[in-house]
Amino acid sequence: MEDDFSKYPEEKRGGDDRRLEARAAGERRRMAHGVRLKFYGALSDIEDWLDDECAGDFQVVIVDLSDDLTSKTIEVMFEHMEDREKFKANVHKF
Repeated sequence: MEDDFSKYPEEKRGGDDRRLEARAAGERRRMAHGVRLKFYGALSDIEDWLDDECAGDFQVVIVDLSDDLTSKTIEVMFEHMEDREKFKANVHKF
């Protein structure tokens, strides 16, 4: 006999949450090459450069913010090591 899952609340099923967690874990594994840096400018500057220059996927995460919000520590993760090396060679431009 098949269950009609539409009669169960989403939180009881739990399958969607597990799939999302597994997908997020897979995404982290795929972004194997990262750089952490302290940054004082607008994140949009870095994101624009990454959009234009990266061959693979990337992800930018804010790790920490200063109390006065003038600086942030960010982690930039890359799918390809070549993109990470290219970013490291150009990070002084930001």
